[in-house]
Amino acid sequence: MSEIKDQLAKADQFFEDNKFEETLDSLKTLDQANPEVLWRQARALYKISESDTCLKKAESIREAYTFVSEALEKDEQNFAVHSWFENEI
Repeated sequence: MSEIKDQLAKADQFFEDNKFEETLDSLKTLDQANPEVLWRQARALYKISESDTCLKKAESIREAYTFVSEALEKDEQNFAVHSWFENEI
């Protein structure tokens, strides 16, 4: 497995373990232009927003929308991107 796939798998495991902040932290070290990184960031932020206060929730959702929108622009054929874009709107 390539290094990026290993790091994405690690981020996915954090997500599965409900460790959303750790998910974001692990993704911040990766290529921020990669749609696979972007939609995962959006997914983690969306989950964080579910437990945030109202003000922080809105900020998390806006940031998640930005990530998933950029991912969609870069890879409009990616099913996961479309799935998380749908969650954001």
